[in-house]
Amino acid sequence: MDLYELLERLRYERVDRCAISIGQPFREGTYCLERTENEWRVFAVERGERISLSVFDSEHAACAKFLGLVLRDSTTRLPVAE
Repeated sequence: MDLYELLERLRYERVDRCAISIGQPFREGTYCLERTENEWRVFAVERGERISLSVFDSEHAACAKFLGLVLRDSTTRLPVAE
């Protein structure tokens, strides 16, 4: 999965954009995906601190980890319209 595919999947799963930060700036209370010069980082921001930091060499692995974290948290989903 690349970043484009990740974004499409997040949209399909009705993930609230306010629950995630892809690239900077990283907002409080969000799941974050960051690409640096040499690696990809997946983490959450709570109280201004990065928590549960995972570092990856590949875009595929980072996107898969990020998607898994976001989808396991039901609070990241937008309500279903009736």
